[in-house]
Amino acid sequence: MKKLKLVSMYLAVALAIGFNGCSEDEDSVAVNTNKYDLAKAMITPYSGLLDLTYSTGATGSLYISKTVIGDILVNGQTGTLLSQPSTVSVNGTVISVDGNVSIDSNGNTIQTVSNDGSSVITCNLTSSPEAMPVDAQIGAKSNIVRTYNCDDGSLRATTWELKDAGNGNAIFAYRTIVSGAYQSETFGEYTFTPDLSPIYVKMNFDYKNGITAEAKGQLN
Repeated sequence: MKKLKLVSMYLAVALAIGFNGCSEDEDSVAVNTNKYDLAKAMITPYSGLLDLTYSTGATGSLYISKTVIGDILVNGQTGTLLSQPSTVSVNGTVISVDGNVSIDSNGNTIQTVSNDGSSVITCNLTSSPEAMPVDAQIGAKSNIVRTYNCDDGSLRATTWELKDAGNGNAIFAYRTIVSGAYQSETFGEYTFTPDLSPIYVKMNFDYKNGITAEAKGQLN
């Protein structure tokens, strides 16, 4: 139970800092010249019940969602507040983590708050904000590493790139490294349509304690 709860916080931390996929046939010769508003994609709602598999052999589910709450002022910056809870269910044990994410008008995640009922972790952006492109094309990537300081003593760093998913869709791929109390590394891929509707996600978690996990499934 204690280990599952710790892993649940790992998941919440990774989800909060990330896109906040499933690719098509790589032999496709079609060239994707679409442009994607990634600033808007960061606040596009979604939900999904994902299949969750651990390297220990345990299996279960991970429910994730993102919902816009409204405007917020964080550290002197105006932004959009989103609710981003997650629920892990494994072998009859269910752990839920409430999460809030604040994103500025340029698509930067400026603050995250995760609460598992017994502890609350707040992370604030410490690197210079980099505006998410509103006309990104396949191959676009972050120019800087975004860093966050958290009040549990941990540090987080994240990068991203945009990949082709075929059929005009795109994959927002990100990598998040967490050091400190919740040391982990996450590789995530969110697939979305030209109108920015998220349709699929695949995430791989490496918790640096000998446990790895994979979560994947459809998004609505």
